[in-house]
Amino acid sequence: MNKKLVSVLTLGVILAAGWVGASAYVGFKAQQELALLTHPPMGTTPLRFSDATHDQGLLTSKGSMIVHYPDPDADQQSPADLFQVKINYTIDHRVMLTHLSTYALTANLIGYGAQAMTALFGQNPSLTGQGRWGWDGQALSRYALPALKSEQADFTFEMSPINGQFSIKQAELDFEMSLPSLLVADADGVTRISDVQATLMTKDRYTGEGRSVFTIGQVQFPDGQAQAIKFVGESLYVGDRLNVSIGKAIGGLTVAGTTVSNLKLDILLEGLYAKSMASLSAVMNVAGNLDDLTPAQQRIVKDAMRDLITHGFSVGITDMQAATKDGVAKASAMLQVKPTAQASPTLAFDAAKQLVFNANLDLEGSAISPSLTAIGTMMGVIVERQNGFKGSMTLDQGQLVVNGTNVPFEAEAAQISANITEFLKTP
Repeated sequence: MNKKLVSVLTLGVILAAGWVGASAYVGFKAQQELALLTHPPMGTTPLRFSDATHDQGLLTSKGSMIVHYPDPDADQQSPADLFQVKINYTIDHRVMLTHLSTYALTANLIGYGAQAMTALFGQNPSLTGQGRWGWDGQALSRYALPALKSEQADFTFEMSPINGQFSIKQAELDFEMSLPSLLVADADGVTRISDVQATLMTKDRYTGEGRSVFTIGQVQFPDGQAQAIKFVGESLYVGDRLNVSIGKAIGGLTVAGTTVSNLKLDILLEGLYAKSMASLSAVMNVAGNLDDLTPAQQRIVKDAMRDLITHGFSVGITDMQAATKDGVAKASAMLQVKPTAQASPTLAFDAAKQLVFNANLDLEGSAISPSLTAIGTMMGVIVERQNGFKGSMTLDQGQLVVNGTNVPFEAEAAQISANITEFLKTP
């Protein structure tokens, strides 16, 4: 046989063997990644996984798992499942020039959730997805949920198909969702929701650091309508502190013939001690609420709150406003908890020294009804100004000043100090 032909065939066999070996290795790595996904670090997510199976093949593999989501309002420990989802997947881990592997999955509610869906819609629809694992380590998936419709004697529900995508790369998670329309009709009337969009860009899915945006184009309900609805949330770590901002806006709201425009509410939580927030988040992920904690969880919450107050933080409304045809209302209010001189397991809170508060209200024209402004003026909360009313309140060093007038606050400060000190005592 020609030596060159032998060399070519030998090289081909080596390359084919290398390709098969690389594909098998990718399948092995995929199995490892699935194991990490279904065994998240303690306290990082409320999800629980069970019944995981994985049938590893040379070039393809398949498996399934059940995802449990706990009821956040459950009273018992551990919380009962709000719903359960079974996920079936297949992975094609043949290495290609454009990607390491491709995969497809289906997800269905099981148990009570499946029964409820079947009773309401006559089916238990599947969420389907397909994606690929890239050479850069990013897993990119597209998903879809079919349209749903239910017509009963006194109730109608129509939802257009949902489409979106998500990607995971190490701790990063990006998510997108689009819902064109939703209709709900009952004895009270018809509600139509259109153009729903959701975006989540997470730097660290375990800590929640990132930005989320949720928008609704329009909501029509029996008594009116709203449009240009937008919610924005952002969390950012700066050293050992966490800053959280929440913005809510509505372009226009009409209810019973009254229209309000440019509604805005911006909330800021700044300088939160990161370790405290992580501890509180871990307890919430497990317990679901703070109403029925175990003694151990109560100690974690008390310690976290004590450290949070020891290090100090600020919280409040940086901007709140709304406009009507008669005027504009604007307001802001910020509360600062000053850090203590030193950490102590028996923290004695001092409201006079640690609390700083600033609030302002500005009413232009007849933004609110004359009866309310009259009550506010009578109580000294607001004062009249040219073309409207204004109000201010400051608290610093135990001195409360309302619209330039000192108001006694010693008794209230002492009561606040006693209540917080008692709450922070370790059980």
